[in-house]
Amino acid sequence: MTRSRRACFDVANVLETYQPRARTHGHLFVPDPPTPCVKIAEEGNQHDMPKEKTAFTNARDSHYENMYQKAQQMAKEMEQMEKFAASPSLDASQNVELKPADPEKDKKESEEKAKQARKKYDEDMAKPFSC
Repeated sequence: MTRSRRACFDVANVLETYQPRARTHGHLFVPDPPTPCVKIAEEGNQHDMPKEKTAFTNARDSHYENMYQKAQQMAKEMEQMEKFAASPSLDASQNVELKPADPEKDKKESEEKAKQARKKYDEDMAKPFSC
């Protein structure tokens, strides 16, 4: 043992004396006022929503209904037109017929390609690795 002085720290005594919880949850704590907000109606209570809100929602949904499919179709058509325009084999005497893109068919083709790629990947991973 040494005779040098050491500080002792009694946690229970500090918590009893200074009461840090009272500083955040006691009389010193002032809660923020509640933020005003629009309460979202439950799915079953659509009749509680204002008529203007439902009219706006319906108009918005009908306007943007097929926007993604239209954008995909336009991109396919532009790609096809650029491909035909860049082709050196075309001349003015040839008649080229452009067909609109079919999003459903394109989606099926991309899913089939993804399946084939996944299958090839699984087959490659089944083989043992060699260095």
